[in-house]
Amino acid sequence: MQDILFYDCRRCVAFCTFPIERLRNSRRVSTPTSTVDAREEVLKQARSRQPPPAEAENSSLLATQRSTVADALFNGRPAHLIGPPIAVYTTVFQSFREVWERVEQVADFTPEELQNAVEICETSTAYYHDELARLVDVQELWDEAVHPTFLRPWLIVYSKEHYAKPVGAALDEHISGLGFPINGIQELKNGVGEGGSDAFDQAACDYRAHLTSEAGSRLSQFCCLPSFLVGIQGSYICVGGAIFTERIVVERFTDYVFLGTHLYSCNNSSLDKGILRVAKLLKAIKTGLNSVSEFWSQIPKSPPSKSLAQLLLPCRPHLQSVMINETRHSISYIRKIDPSKTVFEAKLSTPEAEPVAMIVKFTAKYSAQAHRCLSELSPPLAPALYYCQRHPEYDCFVIIMAVAPGSSPSSGPLQEQTLRHLRVGLETLHTQNLVFGDLRRPNILVDNGLVSLIDFDWSGQAGKAHYPVTINLSGEEWAEGVVRGGEIKKEHDLEMLQKLMV
Repeated sequence: MQDILFYDCRRCVAFCTFPIERLRNSRRVSTPTSTVDAREEVLKQARSRQPPPAEAENSSLLATQRSTVADALFNGRPAHLIGPPIAVYTTVFQSFREVWERVEQVADFTPEELQNAVEICETSTAYYHDELARLVDVQELWDEAVHPTFLRPWLIVYSKEHYAKPVGAALDEHISGLGFPINGIQELKNGVGEGGSDAFDQAACDYRAHLTSEAGSRLSQFCCLPSFLVGIQGSYICVGGAIFTERIVVERFTDYVFLGTHLYSCNNSSLDKGILRVAKLLKAIKTGLNSVSEFWSQIPKSPPSKSLAQLLLPCRPHLQSVMINETRHSISYIRKIDPSKTVFEAKLSTPEAEPVAMIVKFTAKYSAQAHRCLSELSPPLAPALYYCQRHPEYDCFVIIMAVAPGSSPSSGPLQEQTLRHLRVGLETLHTQNLVFGDLRRPNILVDNGLVSLIDFDWSGQAGKAHYPVTINLSGEEWAEGVVRGGEIKKEHDLEMLQKLMV
């Protein structure tokens, strides 16, 4: 019955394309319980971990930061361990980015905010004998500038044998019934290279421990458990965020920012510029923590009764509805389909119509023109495209399209009928001065002689479309002349078609 549903031509698909090309796998269909099983495996593995100071050491990370390790941190280290943009799942971090990306002006800050920035610059750039001496000096300043418990330690018990004790935990103590949700986890080191580990990495390990605590494991049953992560290395600070989908996803919002003033970092002869930059960072962190607090204030004090879909998919994308043909369509996510992408089975519905099965895609770029060029042929050579819009709040495009029946062809020469359809598709695109760009087997669906091309992320105008800089040149046999960031040419499409004949 599941297979019949999957190939229903009325369905649509929603993906998130990862920026690292090596993560692009074949279109595998997960079992309905795979997301829940994956989350349980993460929690089980995390409970066996040593305390975060030990887990954040380089020797430990060498062993645990592997894709085969259930509770690995998908933080971009190493490069292939990268998850979806966390904005797809929650917008609580957006307020931080909005403040941090502004051009700072004196009028943006109160005298108190500027005073806090001056004092934090002075203390952060000072030298201290050890971490404790630094913490004692900066603790009250950060608590006043950002959050009352920003640098106040908090005990996180995550197993019978172990606990985590981050230097700071921004808590929502006023929200009863949720076990004191943590808005942010902070770690502090006396300086770069001191303390045995990177402060931001240790904060991420603290978050992993929090997941398995009594409060964390309960809250993660019905949300992605968003939290800011802050690492302070002496006079430098890094800010990021973490969520829990079926893996632990960590994203850095800043590099390590200097908490002081010098001409290079300020890009200005006035040292006031450095103070304003620190004031902006403090304001961004404070604003972001308040957004997480607002998120928790809207969470029911006890988990609501769950539908089967919620039980199978406790963490789902933030997008809940879209406008199609001037009608609001609600999106109900059912389950994750592809473990390597953010691909969901969902239902699209309106108050006047019955729900229709679909799938939804989040991607950095997309060529709706190329997609429609093929979907409007007779017979169509691409699924019908219903929605393609860029959503700034997710910093990506949202794509909703029908799913064509069929499966990707296995190795070996393609049948002549399939090749003939592909030639027609490429000729149609090239006539419109468009290129496809990624003519590989996973992007071809074949069913009883009918062919559909999917994944138009690389497609676009000839002369303007370029290959991703993250293209995996070693794992695939590409057309001659394909290079990182290089121009996608029509002859590349034709040569890739030739490769499908053998």
